[in-house]
Amino acid sequence: MAQSICIRLQKHRVPFRAGQSDLDDQFEKLLRRFHHHRGELSLHTNQPKLSLSSYSTFIQMLREQIGDQPRGTDQSLGVALNELGCAHLQNANCSEAEDCFKKSLIRLVLSTAQQISTSMPLINLAFAYWLQGHFPKASSTFQQALEDREETYGVNDKTSFV
Repeated sequence: MAQSICIRLQKHRVPFRAGQSDLDDQFEKLLRRFHHHRGELSLHTNQPKLSLSSYSTFIQMLREQIGDQPRGTDQSLGVALNELGCAHLQNANCSEAEDCFKKSLIRLVLSTAQQISTSMPLINLAFAYWLQGHFPKASSTFQQALEDREETYGVNDKTSFV
């Protein structure tokens, strides 16, 4: 319902006039947020197809808005690719999930974000390897994620994990 309201408002709005804020950008941002939030809720309420379609739409809209080039510390596309990978795992598309997690890692490393930002996609990549039966790769990837987290948060950290 929220999506249809936003689309109708966007179609029937008064044309942009100088001195007013551009509503197109605001509607676009609202629609992106809608798809992101619907993807997140679907992911955590076990609605695999809806989570996959919502995150796919969110990433497409995000790429149209910001492009594919890293922008300083902006981690939005890297984080979104990690979430899309989780949606692929939920749909038993392990190789697609692996690809998303690798792309997420690349995006996060290319941004000037902190090393710990790669923690979740690295852990998820290890799960994707494990689910595909690539146990040595899974083990070494889990080990790398653990070492990264221990370097930042200390050994046996129990408070930082989201």
